[in-house]
Amino acid sequence: MTAEFGDPEAVKRAIEAIQSTLNVFPAPQLQAEVEAGLHPNLLRRQSVLVRGSPVRVIERYLIGATTFLRQPVNHYDVFAAARSVLMTQLLGEALEIIDAAKISTAEDRLKRLIPVFDSDAYESTLFELVAGTRYAVEPTVTQVEFIPEQNVKTPDFLVKRGNLESLVECEKVARVRQVNAATRAVIRERLNFVISHFRKIGISLLFEFVFTSDPGGISKNELLHACRAAFEDKALNNTGTTSNTCAACSRKLRRPRRPGGRDLLFRGRRFRSRRRFFCPTVKSG
Repeated sequence: MTAEFGDPEAVKRAIEAIQSTLNVFPAPQLQAEVEAGLHPNLLRRQSVLVRGSPVRVIERYLIGATTFLRQPVNHYDVFAAARSVLMTQLLGEALEIIDAAKISTAEDRLKRLIPVFDSDAYESTLFELVAGTRYAVEPTVTQVEFIPEQNVKTPDFLVKRGNLESLVECEKVARVRQVNAATRAVIRERLNFVISHFRKIGISLLFEFVFTSDPGGISKNELLHACRAAFEDKALNNTGTTSNTCAACSRKLRRPRRPGGRDLLFRGRRFRSRRRFFCPTVKSG
């Protein structure tokens, strides 16, 4: 970003560029209501209904950036406003570069931004525009062409440096919460198999797990083997069958756990920090 982030003049220019180029103007009444605190969650990532209708992402970001310029106001969400300012400045600067470099192929991407209500979809398209325009300002780049969306997977844009052409595909890293959810789902599926095994033989235990690699690479049988070894030895065991990727320790409970209780413990963030894990009851037979 060439302009300083949060510079009021730069934010104002970005808002004006978006409004004049894309013809997007948030309703003045809605702007006033947000500043009065009537819609405190409007600027959050997920869409919020206002009088029964969702508000487009681009409007929410413009409203947030405008509240930044109008300080002080009755209600001000500093974190949401900071994100709004950043996204507004990124788009405003991209529009300036598109106009200066005459990148006509960006028109389709810009049109896709306007009707979007989902923040992730909006930012994914914005990321493509920002990446493409960053290439366009490089001294060695002679041309940038955005490739239209098709039914098959295609690169996002073409970069030309003299006789050299490069195809660029923008990939957005999955959000941490999505990675955590996927990891928990894998662990839950593996642990249900272990729970079912020990319930069938009538043993009530509390297990603690340490994963030193991706749990998705450990099979149910390998995990069960580690648990059986821990139960039989009453100590921490690194099993050779899992290539030292999983360890388990156990202790008997004073009384059987009630159905739906805390059956197992596992290590969560980066598979090391201790957290409780709730497994649904597995019915045998």
